[in-house]
Amino acid sequence: MTEYTTNIDICNKALQEIGCARITSLSGSRNADEAGFLYDKARQALLREHVWGFSIAYQTLELSGTVVYQNQLTRNKFSLPTDFVRLADQNPRQPNQLSQAVTGGIKSTDYSIEGGYLVTGQPSVILRYASNVMDVTLMDPLFCDALAAKMCVDGLAEMLTQNMQKRQLAEQRYEARIALAKIIQTIEAASDEPIEEMLKSARVLEQPPRPQQQQPQGR
Repeated sequence: MTEYTTNIDICNKALQEIGCARITSLSGSRNADEAGFLYDKARQALLREHVWGFSIAYQTLELSGTVVYQNQLTRNKFSLPTDFVRLADQNPRQPNQLSQAVTGGIKSTDYSIEGGYLVTGQPSVILRYASNVMDVTLMDPLFCDALAAKMCVDGLAEMLTQNMQKRQLAEQRYEARIALAKIIQTIEAASDEPIEEMLKSARVLEQPPRPQQQQPQGR
């Protein structure tokens, strides 16, 4: 599925984009040391910033206890998976029904993450979540491209080149890849619903034009 097979491939993509020599390991040279320091930090941040399809996982959670709030409301507390990164949409898509993307952000569950636990009124939980994927061969190629650009933005460009223009170009590449990944994810979800940005534009276009004030005519 992808030409990226190891974390070294992603790091070399990042180094190539800012005109630096490629590496064969994550230590032993300045380029390798800087890339090795950034790689996992940028990878986990990118997995948390967006829910990527390849990172989706499911797990039945173990009940850990209960929590009682000040208003005497009691909720069950479940241990999160060890590879948990962030919540994903919990309800499977169904035909002829609107999803959260077009319902003003209405929550479909009472789930909340508190102190490293999932808290809910539900007696049991099968959690759909974004997992901490480390195997590069499982990653979407666009994720790998975006991760390489993010590494440049987060430090490689400045540390290795001291060139702000290269950092700015990397930021543009990152934003473009994220935008493309969102479009592809919408397509692969077989969605007939308008995405949120389109809805925002539609709401603006639906507003009636404001009456213009009459300019006072000179005598």
